[in-house]
Amino acid sequence: MQYCKFHLFVRCTYLKFVYNYLTFDFVFLIVSSAVTNLTLSDIMANKANVSWSEPCYINDINLIYSITIQQNISDTDTNHTIKTVSTTNVSTELSDLLPFRNYTVSVAPVNSIATGPSQNKYFRTQISGTKHKMLF
Repeated sequence: MQYCKFHLFVRCTYLKFVYNYLTFDFVFLIVSSAVTNLTLSDIMANKANVSWSEPCYINDINLIYSITIQQNISDTDTNHTIKTVSTTNVSTELSDLLPFRNYTVSVAPVNSIATGPSQNKYFRTQISGTKHKMLF
């Protein structure tokens, strides 16, 4: 019996290999690449909109996005995860934020194999838009 050893380095999701008149078909399921063009808009005191473009390499038909919102706490130099949501859309509204706070939003593609690399953006919510009367 003859043994063969092959080292394959591929950047595709399908490969056809012929050896001694036998055809082998391989389907590789790999993690999607990172999203692109991550953008924040309409940043208010308690909400913001985030949008992005699909990854260059999706590698699956069932792609969702995992969005994580973290509040950056400067006193302790740590991040506190506020919430994580999932969507199939390429945009979402971040709500229930606190005024004049620093946040990080991370968006990662998730396919049936695993979670892909995330893209991060930092932002600060505005000070509350309500006017306060000063009493003397």
